[in-house]
Amino acid sequence: MPKVAEVSFRKYKTLYHFDSTKHGSCSSIIFHPSWAAYFEKHYTIVRDWAAWEWLGYMQRRNPSTPGLVCKLVTPSKRESLLKQTNYWKLILNQIDFYCIYSDQKIDANNFSLDHYLPWSFVAHDQLWNLVPTTPEVNSSKSNNLPPDHAFEKFITAQHLGLRTFHETTPQNTWDETVEVYINDLRIQNQDDLLDLEKLRNAYSNAIPPLISLATNQGFKLWQTSYSA
Repeated sequence: MPKVAEVSFRKYKTLYHFDSTKHGSCSSIIFHPSWAAYFEKHYTIVRDWAAWEWLGYMQRRNPSTPGLVCKLVTPSKRESLLKQTNYWKLILNQIDFYCIYSDQKIDANNFSLDHYLPWSFVAHDQLWNLVPTTPEVNSSKSNNLPPDHAFEKFITAQHLGLRTFHETTPQNTWDETVEVYINDLRIQNQDDLLDLEKLRNAYSNAIPPLISLATNQGFKLWQTSYSA
């Protein structure tokens, strides 16, 4: 190690130095004892910070893959859908709502939430991808992609839900709930969520590319007996 580097290492406690002055001869790096002690004491914090930065880098480099963080680091368990269920239950208690796949009327006290795009693909439980179905339909659809004929019904269902929720909840609750719609669907403002045509355009820009990507990754189309 050069004299200057050696003095700097001792005096200023630089993080590390190489074990040789020649690039081709370097076989290791040597951490300053003070830093080594710090890393040992705060290993969990440093490890998690490094992992988070790495995951952020991977997501930026793979923008077409949704939920990359959850795919690289699989959650130990699925999150509760209580908040999302309460959202839709409030809506179902206000209006008549029919399953977008089977056309059966949904019972506010006995329904399931379907991930329109499979959870194992998107790896999240955002409201913009959830729609009420009967438990039987949800079980049948499972981890499959939705049939094409359901897309327009899905958009209409989302619009109906948003409009009903907007009419029955305080402004601050509405603001908090729709933030994810605005961010993920790249909608300009809240009023656009209540405009069916603008909401349709947002979904039409977001969903088909994701379905194509999911198909390329091996996800199968749901072979259902329910017709359009």
